[in-house]
Amino acid sequence: MPITDKTVLDKLFSQHTFTCQIHPVIIAPEELVHVVGTQEPFRDQPDARARMLLTTGWLKIEIVRTELSDSESTGQVTGVQQAARAWLKQTDDKTANDRDQVRWLVEKTRQYESKQQIAQRVWLALALYNVGCRGLHFDAEGQIHWDGGETGRIGISADSAIDIAWSQGGHQTYASSFRQPDGTITRGKGRRRWNVYRLTVDTDATPLFERYARKVDEKVALIVASETYATQPQLPRNFYGGDAFQQA
Repeated sequence: MPITDKTVLDKLFSQHTFTCQIHPVIIAPEELVHVVGTQEPFRDQPDARARMLLTTGWLKIEIVRTELSDSESTGQVTGVQQAARAWLKQTDDKTANDRDQVRWLVEKTRQYESKQQIAQRVWLALALYNVGCRGLHFDAEGQIHWDGGETGRIGISADSAIDIAWSQGGHQTYASSFRQPDGTITRGKGRRRWNVYRLTVDTDATPLFERYARKVDEKVALIVASETYATQPQLPRNFYGGDAFQQA
């Protein structure tokens, strides 16, 4: 059955196609922050659960090979952004939602999204289109959505990435990465995330996510209780001998 373009992004991306092949890769736990393209300083970003899943074999990592050089990837993004600007200049009727989607190909979706992050987000969305994802659209936080899946914004932590993967029906998501296919990690200011990885969490990890969800719920309940006890007196005012004692 042919794959049908559904959104305005699908239609723009249809003019920029290339071949993608997905291959399993073996990575070390310390590479996870680079695989998901975590923003610096990445040592401050949580990755303990992702490392544990990788070590136990419950996290599968695959690379999406495009056979494009970095300069060719840049050219693909430039072509999409030029098409987006031309589309926005057209005078025929367009919905506000479509305008936002196309505008976000060249403008930031959130306050702290740099020009490089915009380009990397566009590249990841374009790679997803060429993998076969349809119904592609952005949200105001810089996440990419499609029929049956979503990615995190550019630069999220490894633990956030696995949370997003787990929330999807297939327990799967994609990330735009600093890690090259040969294992080299690109360094330096302004480094680009031109490599795409797919992360899949095994269903055997269900107990881990259920336990983590309970811990989060308990923390939220504790915070609410703390706010209540901090703002409302819990003892009668004469417990310590009246107002004079309390004021002293």
